[in-house]
Amino acid sequence: MNQHHKSLSFLMELLIVIFFFTIASGICVLVMSNAKDKQLYAKNVKTSLIYGQNLIDEENDYLYKSKFYLNEEGVPQQEEAMYQVTIAIKQEGSHGDLCEMHITKQNKETAVLSFYRQEVRP
Repeated sequence: MNQHHKSLSFLMELLIVIFFFTIASGICVLVMSNAKDKQLYAKNVKTSLIYGQNLIDEENDYLYKSKFYLNEEGVPQQEEAMYQVTIAIKQEGSHGDLCEMHITKQNKETAVLSFYRQEVRP
């Protein structure tokens, strides 16, 4: 009977250890999944900010449109692409407008940039 009691306690201890490691591994999987999602979001934000800043620095005609798209390389185009850019005028001025650029990827806003357009084009 004593031998049976020792094997039963060993089995219970083994089950508790297995249960503990199962719970711990589940928590690790959740943490890693969240970290990967955050890393991907941060990459999208960084890329959007770079593309938006490049558009503002180049001062091209796309800054005078209310909506256009960017491809994977950040090149502006009229047809639908990976990034959607909308530009709204926040404040009109006599020498230019204060504008806000919203960049979205897959219907999620990734960046908002404010800039000043110095001359008004039709």
